[in-house]
Amino acid sequence: MSRHSDPRRGRSLFNSSKRKSSLMSKTLTNHVGSPIIEVNQRKLGTMTAAFTVRVSDETASKLNQIAEKLDRSRAYMAAEAIEAFVEQQEWQLAEIEAGLAEADRGEFASAEDVAKIVGKYVKSARQS
Repeated sequence: MSRHSDPRRGRSLFNSSKRKSSLMSKTLTNHVGSPIIEVNQRKLGTMTAAFTVRVSDETASKLNQIAEKLDRSRAYMAAEAIEAFVEQQEWQLAEIEAGLAEADRGEFASAEDVAKIVGKYVKSARQS
């Protein structure tokens, strides 16, 4: 029996998933066949981290529907969403830090500059 076998069932604990992406996936299951850990390896050889995320039943249902419509796995869709979120947060934090650095250097509009701009828009709004 291999080291990745379930002695109670005589079957492999790793089940290859059927994916259309460039990922090769193995899922470690418990003695009743429930997934415990999924390990994904891209064909290029890079490993991905696996962890559990808890979402509401409603969110899980919506994710399942989207994944089904796009012919993707729920895990793939969740990973894509997390990657997009991380990219957006990195961008936003970098922009905030850059703005704070500009402010620290005194690179911002004066009160007079702001008043001129606001006055311009207030006048045009009153004329409309």
